[in-house]
Amino acid sequence: MPISFNEFIESFSPNSAVNNKDGEYIYNNIICNDSNRINFIQAINKKIPPLAVCVKEIEEYYLNSYPKTLDLTNHAVKQSIGRMIKKSLEPLDYVPYGSKRIKSKYFSTAATYIKKESLK
Repeated sequence: MPISFNEFIESFSPNSAVNNKDGEYIYNNIICNDSNRINFIQAINKKIPPLAVCVKEIEEYYLNSYPKTLDLTNHAVKQSIGRMIKKSLEPLDYVPYGSKRIKSKYFSTAATYIKKESLK
């Protein structure tokens, strides 16, 4: 089970997602969506960044949300979304292990992951 959005916010600072309805929606409904998390693991097994699984859904939500409370052109916001994915995968013992380019309007690269036990 991934941590809650509030636990995510408390896990580091400063955080561009604090008090942010779009950040909370993206975390709770896209990144922590059970189907997406299953697809994250399948992507990881193929050496594909998990963000590649849900980036279109995040961008579509962003383009259709009004008023916008997140700016996907902002580097800190993109880093926060990356941290959201990292935190959603921690309970499953996955850790970042590099990065790859992805096809996206707002993101150019995304973290790849590996099972923590594989690092030993």
